[in-house]
Amino acid sequence: MKVLTLNNLYPTIRHPRGGIFIDHRLKAQARTGAQSTVVDLGYRVMGIRRGSSRTGALPSSITSAPFDPSITPTEWRRLRNGKASIRFIQHYSRKLTREIADDFDVIHAHGMYSPPAGAIARELSQHLSIPYVVSLHGSDVNMRSPAQGELLAEVLNGAASAIFVSAALRNRALMCGANNREELRVLPNGIDPSIFTPAESDSLGSRTDGHHGDLDSPARVLYVGNLIPIKGADRLPQIFKHIAARTGNTEFVVVGDGTLRREIEHNTAGLKISFLGSVDQRTVARMMAESSLVVLPSRSEGWPTVILEAYACGAPVVASDVGGSSEAVAGFTPTVPDGEDFDRRFAEGCIEALISGPNPADLIEHASKYSWDALAAKELEIFERSLKKDRREA
Repeated sequence: MKVLTLNNLYPTIRHPRGGIFIDHRLKAQARTGAQSTVVDLGYRVMGIRRGSSRTGALPSSITSAPFDPSITPTEWRRLRNGKASIRFIQHYSRKLTREIADDFDVIHAHGMYSPPAGAIARELSQHLSIPYVVSLHGSDVNMRSPAQGELLAEVLNGAASAIFVSAALRNRALMCGANNREELRVLPNGIDPSIFTPAESDSLGSRTDGHHGDLDSPARVLYVGNLIPIKGADRLPQIFKHIAARTGNTEFVVVGDGTLRREIEHNTAGLKISFLGSVDQRTVARMMAESSLVVLPSRSEGWPTVILEAYACGAPVVASDVGGSSEAVAGFTPTVPDGEDFDRRFAEGCIEALISGPNPADLIEHASKYSWDALAAKELEIFERSLKKDRREA
């Protein structure tokens, strides 16, 4: 199986974890034996490349190449506003077609960002006479669909198959006008079980496993994510203050960076709190394994991989009830609906989880079903089914 992958989400110097879930998919896909060529979609405006270049090479088994043709300032402004004209998509796709020197079986497009990979895949599919599959990850549907809902529906309806990271995201796409329901499939992001593991038995004493009925026992509450409004990071100070007021010995740890960091640092002065900034995955895994609870007060989510990563380390999660969060939480703890007095209600959910949270062994067993290799095998089945369907219809 030879796969042409179109993507504009990948790790950069500014965002070292950006699109890392797609890189994990690509690496796992390569381990299945599939041959993948990845095109990092970009563009130049007046000779200047917009956006950061990829950092960190993909494995040698994966061919990777940037594509950044020149576009006009007008087109650039439209892309920044989440609107890509049909003329731009056609022009961009023709240029890309001329750069493709190999024969492929299927095109796999990640997302409807800027430029919209799914729409470009639809055009390429016609030029190359091969089927395309599009994967949607969250904000490309939740945040961008109002600006390009009609285009999204056309891309989904033309695809041999569409993959969504959660059922909630698929349902949102159906509301945009997608009508090939039987080809809209749910395949969540996975985890790397070699990194996200519970604490070693000889270091379990360093882990604070929650209050277990005693609100004065030591506990650690962890946040992992970008410090931006869409992730609900501005909610952390009040949530943490509510928890601290009810508990006697809780420390808070914030992993991640973003525009809200200084504000959060200022508003949590006086709490027992540490800010670690952006760290590598192994450090994230260690912090999860040593924490009593992970919090995720997001305002929007596709499939929050951080939940399964925490579960794999034996840590429960309290999350807001948005997007695919409730699917990822899987009933181990209640999710908290948005609305009045959210911060207090979220904190109450955290305290309940600290007192009588789920068994870590159950969390670890649940997360084990979501390895990247297992999900890559299912993704390859979708590609093969799409190719067979295309041949039958030819």
